[in-house]
Amino acid sequence: MEPTCSTPRHKSGRTARQNGAMPRFALIFLAALSAVSCTANAPTPTHAVGPSSSVVAEQSAPLPSASPARAPARPSPSASAQSTPPTPSPSITITPASSPTPGWTPYGSPAPSERTVLDGTTWLRLGAESLYNFDSFGAWPSRGHWLGSGSHSNCTSNCASQDDGWLLESDDAISWSILGQLPPSPAALLDITETELGLFAVGTLDDVDSGDHAGIWRSIDGATWTSLSDQRVFQPGQCQTGHRYDERTEIRLLYETPSGLVATGTGSWFSTDGDHWTCAEHVPAEVEAVANGFVGFDFSTNGTTLWSSHDGVNWTQTGSINGSVSVATVRDGLVAVTQGDPRIGTYQPVYTSPDGKAWSDIGFPFKPAYVSTITSSGQRAAAVDQSDPAIWLSSDDGNDWKSYALPTHPGDGFAGDELNQVEQLGNTVVVMASGAGNRSTAAVFVAQIP
Repeated sequence: MEPTCSTPRHKSGRTARQNGAMPRFALIFLAALSAVSCTANAPTPTHAVGPSSSVVAEQSAPLPSASPARAPARPSPSASAQSTPPTPSPSITITPASSPTPGWTPYGSPAPSERTVLDGTTWLRLGAESLYNFDSFGAWPSRGHWLGSGSHSNCTSNCASQDDGWLLESDDAISWSILGQLPPSPAALLDITETELGLFAVGTLDDVDSGDHAGIWRSIDGATWTSLSDQRVFQPGQCQTGHRYDERTEIRLLYETPSGLVATGTGSWFSTDGDHWTCAEHVPAEVEAVANGFVGFDFSTNGTTLWSSHDGVNWTQTGSINGSVSVATVRDGLVAVTQGDPRIGTYQPVYTSPDGKAWSDIGFPFKPAYVSTITSSGQRAAAVDQSDPAIWLSSDDGNDWKSYALPTHPGDGFAGDELNQVEQLGNTVVVMASGAGNRSTAAVFVAQIP
């Protein structure tokens, strides 16, 4: 098989989800800022869980309801991890920076998207020439609009280089404006979150003197970033809560609550103003916002532990799921998909629950396929079918799923478009991909699917 060049995958994970009806909760898409490499076009096997996988409920408290279509008004800040939290700073409006100067030359006027109607759905494909010539690009909904992260490398083949990352903004996920450059040269940038207190980027900071430690940066406009990483609480050994990722100290997720900001990774942190941070009690590895609170997930080789919180700071364990699964919220509860095998089409059981306690096995809605991580708009779940260029969208309760084929490009002797991730904002569905060709570049598909 002829080798193909591909940019590293965007890491995917559960996030503090936001849909169009739920302001203030940022959706994270993890930016790819690492090396471009040439690899043989062979998928990496993952742990397979067959149809015999079971779901077990062990709970002590109900999950917050996810059924209302719109979230209630934001409550006033209240006591949480600190006894007397100061008043949060005023809301910040993010505006594009003036004429950032990239180290590479973007297209002065991005090319128009390519329009294709497939099975009654109109798809727009944005190739690299429509995305400032980025090699890798991710998009996610945030506070009613779209944010994106793109990276570009001067590496052409069989080499490795540190990419420059850029933050972009769009109202429709089609026309994108560059806000500015992301924090330079962190060991890994894992999360970008837009909050009422500004933008935050988190990950791991590679310090030559102290080694890897948690990295966190703050920005008002998306162009100028200030590091907060030198605070004592972000140093190795501080605020540890048991999550371990590659044996290094890092922040993987930051989300907004009524009383302040929470960050989680190898530790847990809390801030009321975005600048000053303290240690927090255990926060789940992945968190999603629902109508009247938050749900969280911790993962292990034995399965998934579910957590519930009304304030996003104090958490109660509510249940567990056996086996290797991906879990997401839908309007009427939760949906869990067992992991398949990327080498072959497998039958992957899907389970639904209205409250995280009682689970129903709904069978195998995906046919023989390979579905990995599922995402959610807060109303319906979505998944990429990597065994077939298509995506799946669920009903509001997760019991019914429908497949939508995508008009991917062939590879002309090399790999074609490879679908990576799907996100939603209202009826807008955005699918990120690695573009076709002998050197992988960014590609994005956009459609309106009610």
